[in-house]
Amino acid sequence: MFKNIIFDVDGVLVDCDQCYLSFLKNTYEDFKDITDEDLPTLFPISPDNGAIKLPPNFSEDFKKSPYYFYRPLFEDTMTVLTSLKKKGFKLFTLSAARDPQKKLKWIEKTFTGLFDAFEFSPSGQPKNGALKDLLEKHSLNKEETIFIEDRFQNIRAGINVGLRTVRMQPKHSLPLPNELSHIKSLKNLTEFEKYVEELIAHDSLRLANFRATCAKSL
Repeated sequence: MFKNIIFDVDGVLVDCDQCYLSFLKNTYEDFKDITDEDLPTLFPISPDNGAIKLPPNFSEDFKKSPYYFYRPLFEDTMTVLTSLKKKGFKLFTLSAARDPQKKLKWIEKTFTGLFDAFEFSPSGQPKNGALKDLLEKHSLNKEETIFIEDRFQNIRAGINVGLRTVRMQPKHSLPLPNELSHIKSLKNLTEFEKYVEELIAHDSLRLANFRATCAKSL
């Protein structure tokens, strides 16, 4: 039975495309007239990531700008998190950050009371080690834990650690490569909550059938 959910932040809870768009339009004269649809052309999506990522020079400017703290949430983020919390799930974030303390201030302010813990992984590195550390630190059973991510390298990390791993597919993104085609891919958190409910219903039914079989054998 699933009891714990680990969320990536950027691209899962936060609409990174809109965040980047606001930053670019208001920071660089050359980009003042760009639209959301221009982003994949300006910043081609790497097959290693599967989603838009700012190049290093833009990324550094972004982290120094006020738009680093302008991170628009997807429209269903707070509704779904609140619902999952009320249902008794333990919720965690695992976010990549070069400056965890800086990002933590925004996360704590935005998600007050919803998460059991906020954890971080080194920026630009797969989350294998950070996931293992999170499971150990909070005494989580990986068989009871779901991990939701948007980037390919971290989806692979979740699988390698042994977690039930789900992909949040951003608007501007690549389809899952063949090796990951078995992974559930969802367009929003509302779909994710329904998927979690389906998993729990399936597990409950399997447990009930097992108990019924055991009872007949007595």
